[in-house]
Amino acid sequence: LKSDTTDYGIRWLTDYSDEYLVYNPKVVATDDSVIILWQKNKYDTGELVDSYYTVLGADGSVKKPTTSIGKVWLFRNEDLIYLDGKIYWTIPDGNSSLITYCFTP
Repeated sequence: LKSDTTDYGIRWLTDYSDEYLVYNPKVVATDDSVIILWQKNKYDTGELVDSYYTVLGADGSVKKPTTSIGKVWLFRNEDLIYLDGKIYWTIPDGNSSLITYCFTP
């Protein structure tokens, strides 16, 4: 934060500057944690750089630090599903088909 900015106790998950931005953030709740996913995109071109997630405890503590899941899109209007310890989502591939992603946080 700039020196004249009031810190209200916000927990920042990234340290991106003017070069990158968080895009398509998603939140998935489990029984005992919250999983936050996002894309890292270039600010000027919108190019996808990578996608990440972190796992937070119910009290906001970091249970798993920021981890890359690879260069995958988190589609804007798509809900993520948490089932049996895995996260699933589906996006269009641009050719009238769908791609389903799955990973274990």
